[in-house]
Amino acid sequence: MTIKPQDVIASPDKKEAPVCETGAVIQVVNNIVANETNIKSTAEFDLINFLEMVTGVQDGQFVGIGRMEDGRLIRENGTIEESGALITDTSIMDGNFWFCTSALKSEDGQRRDDCACTKSIIVDLDYGTTGHQKTSYFATEEEALNCLRQLPISPSIVWNTGHGLQAAFFLDQPVFYSDKDRCAEFEKAKAYIYSATHSDSTQSPEHLFRVPGSMNVKPGCSPVRTRIIEL
Repeated sequence: MTIKPQDVIASPDKKEAPVCETGAVIQVVNNIVANETNIKSTAEFDLINFLEMVTGVQDGQFVGIGRMEDGRLIRENGTIEESGALITDTSIMDGNFWFCTSALKSEDGQRRDDCACTKSIIVDLDYGTTGHQKTSYFATEEEALNCLRQLPISPSIVWNTGHGLQAAFFLDQPVFYSDKDRCAEFEKAKAYIYSATHSDSTQSPEHLFRVPGSMNVKPGCSPVRTRIIEL
């Protein structure tokens, strides 16, 4: 699909787009987002394959996960095989379980400087009031889904996190943070997609997102299983 400069992105409560920047920015989105890969159901989900597509992990690099232990967030780095195998561990999948959007340089650390590359743009769309400390832009799941449906380029995978939606746009090639020119294109595309989707603040390369199929466990809320959904 080609995004044309005249295309607009409508928000649920407005007929006109909240943003429609220059045609050059839209072309940047076209240049880096891969359209051929889509995961539409839990049955199609493979965590190792997913982590490869999200992070663009290379030989000698690591992927990061996050989990809760005794009320504390534990961040761990491992090989993609080690991290992917955790999907079979019910003690982890039945609790809060996150992945880092970037491939990591070593087995230690998930700070910004530890990030080597990524192969995705991920947005976080909150809706409703349950589980949120601040007001959500969208009132319902359907409003958030409609926003994604109206984008001139479709996300590769969408999952309901229990109190919102997260969606990943897989890129055609990894973006290495050491490549300043490529990163400049990446940041333009990311800013465009974030603005168009009214995404929550999740732009840092070390940010953690919920693993599809894991549980969302928050104080004062009933636990909810995250699930992959089709637009």
